Amino acid sequence: MSIKAFLNKKKWSWIIALVLVIVIKFWSQNHYRVETYYTNEFYHFFALALRGLLGWIPFSIGDVLYFAAGCWLLWKMIKNIRLLFKRKFTKSIFFQKLWKLLFILVTIYIVFNIFWGLNYNRKGIAWQLHLEKPAYDTTNLKTLQQLLLQKVNETKDVLIAQNAFYPDNKNLFRRAKQCYDAAEKKYPFIQYKPPSVKSSLYGEP
Repeated sequence: MSIKAFLNKKKWSWIIALVLVIVIKFWSQNHYRVETYYTNEFYHFFALALRGLLGWIPFSIGDVLYFAAGCWLLWKMIKNIRLLFKRKFTKSIFFQKLWKLLFILVTIYIVFNIFWGLNYNRKGIAWQLHLEKPAYDTTNLKTLQQLLLQKVNETKDVLIAQNAFYPDNKNLFRRAKQCYDAAEKKYPFIQYKPPSVKSSLYGEP
């Protein structure tokens, strides 16, 4: 198939994808709109539905999808390398595969933003808590970094002195849920129900 014929065949798919990208970019420029209509309405119920459907599964479906995507990429790389060594990797095939790759990347961008990514453009927790945003610089960040590092080391020293072990993930998740429940009483928007917190399948790697 020629490059022109290939592009004509995929023309409407590209038009729809590019329109969606433009809509996402334009719509996400308004932080208040994202906060109000995406985060607090669409995403709130969408996340509830996902946790209801997948929350009971003891492992992360996302991790499984990452593994499947990695296997697919590896298979495609091997397949293309074989074509290259057999000298069947023509210019037409190269551009077809390049356009397919670009379309996959555009599709991932669209799906990512619909499933979660638009939250990057929300007004955020500082706005919800009515916090002031003071000016800060690199010196302030370094000071905060040192303070947090000091607190972590102090906590570790206490654990060692008490001959205590760092809590496992199950206990950490339970305590995190308790903290959310306590914070929810003062800040209802922090509510996280039903809870679904899972360890990554790739934690050790």
